[in-house]
Amino acid sequence: MKIIGNSLEAKVSLTSDDSEIGFLNDNLELIKKVLIVSELNISKGTKKDLEILIEKTTNEKCQRCWMYYNPKDFSKSDKNICKRCEEQLKI
Repeated sequence: MKIIGNSLEAKVSLTSDDSEIGFLNDNLELIKKVLIVSELNISKGTKKDLEILIEKTTNEKCQRCWMYYNPKDFSKSDKNICKRCEEQLKI
C-alpha cells in the first residue's frame, strides 16, 4: 500500500543526541533540499544513534512549486500558491 507518492509529501523527523544536533540544526535547509522533502523537523534525544521517522505531511500543496506548507504560509490573494511563490511572481 502506497502512503507517500513522492518525497515532497514526506515529513521527516530526525532525533539526535548533543553530538550531532548542532550540525543538523546548522544545515537544516540544506538537508531539506538534499532529501527533497517539504517538511523536516530536528529534535534532541538521548540515544546516541540518529533516529529517523518518516510520515506523510498534513500540510497543503502549493500548485506552483509543489512544496507542502502550513495553510498560514499561503498567499492571501490566491489560496493555491505559497507566499514564497507569490513573491517570485511579483514584477
